[in-house]
This record gives sequence, structure tokens and C-alpha cells, in this order.
Amino acid sequence: MKNIKILFLVLGISCLLLVLYPFLFYKKMELYNESVVAIYLNDEVSNMPSSDSHVLFDEEESYCSNGTHMSWDYDNWKLKVSDLSLTKTKCVLHFRDYYKVKVDSETINVPIENASTTFMSKGNILKCNNGVQLKENEGTITIENISKDTICNYYDTSLDAINHLDDTENYILFLKNEEEENLLKILENKNVTIDLNGYTKYGYLQSYGNLSLVSSKKEKGTIQNTLNNHAIETYGNFNTILQNVSINSKGSAIVLFDQSKMKILNSAVYATSSSGIYSSEHSNLEILTSRIEGQYGIGGEGGEILIDTSEIIGNNNCGIQVNQGGSANILIKNASKVTGPIGILMYPKTTLTLDGDSLNYPIITATNQRALSLDNEEAIVYFNYGELFGKAPNQVIGKIIPRDGTTLKTETKDEIIHTYLE
Repeated sequence: MKNIKILFLVLGISCLLLVLYPFLFYKKMELYNESVVAIYLNDEVSNMPSSDSHVLFDEEESYCSNGTHMSWDYDNWKLKVSDLSLTKTKCVLHFRDYYKVKVDSETINVPIENASTTFMSKGNILKCNNGVQLKENEGTITIENISKDTICNYYDTSLDAINHLDDTENYILFLKNEEEENLLKILENKNVTIDLNGYTKYGYLQSYGNLSLVSSKKEKGTIQNTLNNHAIETYGNFNTILQNVSINSKGSAIVLFDQSKMKILNSAVYATSSSGIYSSEHSNLEILTSRIEGQYGIGGEGGEILIDTSEIIGNNNCGIQVNQGGSANILIKNASKVTGPIGILMYPKTTLTLDGDSLNYPIITATNQRALSLDNEEAIVYFNYGELFGKAPNQVIGKIIPRDGTTLKTETKDEIIHTYLE
């Protein structure tokens, strides 16, 4: 009987604790503010800053007793704690109204409301993390768009900088020409802007992540590839941006594999012995106010291609060629020009749209043969605006559909076959 009473007593206490535990735990969570014994702003005693006071919680300087881990919930502007012990916990909180920008061994305190800082350059390559932007002017470096504590380091080579990319948005700034010809490989899921800053990098790039290759100077930066391979290769389902750069290559200048997406702005691409750009069937390519030149201007299996106010030149073959086995959806618009011995050759199922207005429209020119060759019954050209000039009649197994209210006209003068809308 006595044992049964003890058993019921133990069970009763256990049930009571189970019922009360959430309330006890909740109470402990509610009391954490009472556990804060000191608050500092820029290392001076302060009241709790408000959520609109433009300050950061300094997790490195803040601490709690009893091994309690803490962090700051910026959305709800409160302290988050874990591993609370049953012993009363004491916490000291530090806030600051500046970002810490570490450049090698030096730390610069940047006021949050400024979000930029300048200092003198002293190296070959500078890399920073956390989404900042870098600019150089006559030996002075400016870091802009600071939104977090930032780490910057100088490196002897761009390869060293690439090998030290972290998982944030990285920015690499060239501070001189780099003549050593090597491979820069951007690993999967990395995010990096490479700013050539008007300088020349010898070598080639392979990108399996997100890459922006730019030049923040007025002068274009250059990738110079003298090896018999591709200057830039992109892989996977990632984004590449080329802006204000020149790509010069012995092999194909640019090759897009897989589902690569590339946007080219205000740039020049040149290949001496192959395609300016080779695109895969599932890639996405945008060319804006740029010049692409090679043995083929653009070749490959097609994909989604937009050409706007740009020039595409095939020196010994087609301006644009879509190979057998591929498929393409091509839009050429505004004052764009496509030139080659054959202007545009489409073997597989392809949709081509020529568009613009009465003053700015695409011109397709063949210097030796046809301006347009549609070698597939499912190839379609939507001829909204534009002109074709060739030395031989267009070959049309597919369809050319003129803009509503117009008809397609062809005239021959001085051995030039001119196709236009009337």
C-alpha cells in the first residue's frame, strides 16, 4: 500500500511538472530582458537603442553568462537566446553605429549612414566580400554600398583572389595588368564581380557560378586568350554579365553550356579561328550595344537569343548559324547588323523575329551568298521591320511572315538582292 502511494505521488508530481514546464520556460524567456545588466553604444553606457536608430548589434563584443548563446533579431528588434540554464543569466549587450571594414590588418570604422570609405591603394588585386563595390582613381580606392561588416584583402594575383572567394557576393578589383596566362575557375554557387578596371588579364575563365566581368573605368578591360581554347566558358544554370569589356581569343571567345544565361553590354568579342559566341540549345543570351566577331559571329545549337542595337560579324562563315539538332528563338531588333558570307543560316526548327521601327531596324547582309537561309520546314521568320541584302536568292524552306499590312518585296540591283517590306 505504501509503495502504491509513493507511486501515485511520483506520478502526480511528474504530471504537475509537465503541465507547469511550458509556463516556467515561457517565464524564463520573458525574463531575459531583466537579465541584461549593461548596454553599450560605441563602448559607452547607453539605453536600449530603438529599431530606427541605425545601429548594429555587435555579436563579437556582446556576451551572456552560463554559456548562453545569443544573437539579434533585427526584424523584431529583440535579443534571441538559446541554451538558457536554470541559473539566472546575465547579459551585456554592445551596439555600434558603424560598420567594420577590415583591409588586411587595418580596420576602418565606417558610419552606417555613409556606407562608403576611401584609402590609398597598395597592391595588385583587391578582393572584398559582402556585396560591396570597389572603384579606383589615381591610386585611391573607394568602397561603396557597404551594408555589413566587410573583409578586404590584397593578393598578388587574381588566381589567389579567386581561390579565396567566400559564400557572400565578392568583388575583385584589378590594379594592374596581369600577363601570366592561366585559368580562373569560379566554383559552383559562388558569386563574384571581376572588375578589370581598364586593365588586361591574359588567360581564360570557366564559371560554374554567378559572374560579372566588368570594367568600372571608361576604358574597356580586356581578357586576352592566346591559347587554343575558349576565353570564357559558362556552365550550369547561372548568370554571367559582361559589361564594358573586350574578349579576344584564339579559339571560340565565349561558349555557353547547359542552361547558362549571359548578358553582354557595351562590349566587344573577337575570335580569330572560331565562333565569337557558341551557344547551347538551352542557353539564354542577350547582346546589347555590343560587337561580336569571329569566323562565325554566333554559332551553335541556338537557345534564346536577343540582339539589340548590336553588330554580329562572321568573317569566313555565317553571321549567325543554328546547327542541326538544336533549336532557337532569336529576336534581332532596332539598329542591329548581322553580316557574313551567309547572313543567317537556320538548319533546325527555329523562330527568328526581325523588329524595330521605321527608323531603327535590323539589316542582314550576305557578302557572298544568301542573306537568309531557312533549311527546315518548321523554321519561321517574323519580318516586322528590317532589310536583307545578299548575293544569292534567299533560301526559304520554312516561312517568312511579313508584318500585318505589308508585303515582302525583292529587287536586284548591281548584283545585290534586296528584300524589304512595302
